[in-house]
Amino acid sequence: DGNYMTLYPIKDDMVYKSGKEREAFLKLFEVRKDNIGLIELDQAVQQEIAQKISLGIEGYINTKF
Repeated sequence: DGNYMTLYPIKDDMVYKSGKEREAFLKLFEVRKDNIGLIELDQAVQQEIAQKISLGIEGYINTKF
């Protein structure tokens, strides 16, 4: 609840009221416009997991052999 435009990012006890930090912070509140279906989301997640597992296995093999 409330207006996210009244929120400001803080880092190392410094409040950013403008600049790239503020811009990046406000982007966190943007809504995705490319709404995908559950099947497409599931496939994308499975593909990302498979790629990470593959890279992990490949890295393990490369360090052991």
